[in-house]
Amino acid sequence: ARDGVEERRLAHLGALVDEALASRAAYLAANNVVVTQRYAPGARAEVDVTRVRRALRHLIDNATEEMLAHGGGTITLEAEREGERSRVRLHATGAELPEAILRFDPTDVRPGLPPSVLSYAVAHVIASEEGGRLVAENVVDGYTIVLDLPAAAQTDTSGAVMVRPHKEAPGPEKPRVLVIDDEPFILELNRQALKDFGDIETVESADAAIERLSEEAFDLIVSDLRMPGALDGMGLYEWARRERPELADRMVFTTADTLSAQSVRFLTTCGQPFVRKPFNIERYKAVLLDHLRDSQDG
Repeated sequence: ARDGVEERRLAHLGALVDEALASRAAYLAANNVVVTQRYAPGARAEVDVTRVRRALRHLIDNATEEMLAHGGGTITLEAEREGERSRVRLHATGAELPEAILRFDPTDVRPGLPPSVLSYAVAHVIASEEGGRLVAENVVDGYTIVLDLPAAAQTDTSGAVMVRPHKEAPGPEKPRVLVIDDEPFILELNRQALKDFGDIETVESADAAIERLSEEAFDLIVSDLRMPGALDGMGLYEWARRERPELADRMVFTTADTLSAQSVRFLTTCGQPFVRKPFNIERYKAVLLDHLRDSQDG
């Protein structure tokens, strides 16, 4: 990741799509969302695979929410190469993109940015930092978003160069997870919802979290973005970047839908995953598992 050790390497974009979909498959099927994938062999790029996977997850999650709002639908994901560009094309049926996404301006961040636009903004920033771009448009039966990246040099024609195998589980030992939130009921929700996920410990402030993180090791840190006290989640992240940079890349943020301009800028530039409150427990766990896998792969 940008603030930790980059995982930049040659990857087939279809493999990254598969990994982005991996933890969503059961959720999609249960909610009547059909996913079709088509990959061309040469659709490869040299990218930071963790961040590009993250961008794809944001786009897929946005499409999923649109499908659920309309009673189901289809998502088609294609990976292809055209000349010097490799692309992932996402086509979702039965919904339209809002003007805020169609005319997205990365320099215009403001309070109250809708959740779907915030997710798109994160994917947009990642695409730009990888030398690519996102192109979004409404079409007759839905909408299409294209993630366009510089293609890798065609040093071979086998199409066999892929990312290294992605881990299917965190490992035999349960991960240690520290959850930080100033709302006691949110902490209790995490203890109950994640008890089968790992060894869950909770604190009510960023200051208390720093005390724990200075003395103990955690595999994952889940922090509310805005909290009272000397430091909030953003301050905790900056502390980790300075003092324990390996921990900064293990952080996941939770946020309310109403965000300040400062929060929007932070989330769109730090590159860490975030989950909007109130959250669906299964999707919340999927995001945590995805990030735990990414951290362990690094």
